[in-house]
Amino acid sequence: MTASKAPSNTVRDHVRAHMGFGYGPHLCVGAELARLEARLAFTGLLQRLPNLQLDVVQSDLRRLPSFASQGYHRVVLTFDPCAPNSKRR
Repeated sequence: MTASKAPSNTVRDHVRAHMGFGYGPHLCVGAELARLEARLAFTGLLQRLPNLQLDVVQSDLRRLPSFASQGYHRVVLTFDPCAPNSKRR
């Protein structure tokens, strides 16, 4: 599997509303801040590690058996920290 050269889209308008941050009077007051932080973190990660790839062999991509979590059993990512395109501080 190779990394896509297309720009990443971290905003998914097509996703249905969910209960992750509550709803109505129970809406988490920090929901928008959490979404912004996640968007900035993933954007920064993908800019700094443009060769980030999923290691399909080492990963266990079976869904977790939970209605509250949309995760996987194990996700392994690989990258070359010295790649020419990666920004180093």
